[in-house]
Amino acid sequence: MALDPDEYFFIVPKMLGNGLSTSPSNTPPLYSKARFPDVAVYDNDSLQQKLVTEHFGIERLALGTGWSMGAGQTYQWAVVLPASIGVRQDLVRPLELLETLLSTGVLGALIRMVLPD
Repeated sequence: MALDPDEYFFIVPKMLGNGLSTSPSNTPPLYSKARFPDVAVYDNDSLQQKLVTEHFGIERLALGTGWSMGAGQTYQWAVVLPASIGVRQDLVRPLELLETLLSTGVLGALIRMVLPD
């Protein structure tokens, strides 16, 4: 099922330190590389929550979704701010998908397809 932009308002924020913003690889010395401040998933979620509530005036999201780090951020929101994010039962959640891929052997098959012999 596709997410319909006529039905939902999409917010797609960038992450702190993702390379498109200031990150360890593009910050000039004194704070480059290992001296770059520690940034956690919680830091991103905290700022995203402020963006959603203070800038857009939204108190509850209908859905959070993502792949890779986006999935981790969605999970963090659900754990730390459960009242602020909805769950749609008709959409596959990332952890359920991973569990399905692992239990059916599909993930192993996909990995073997992309790795050299």
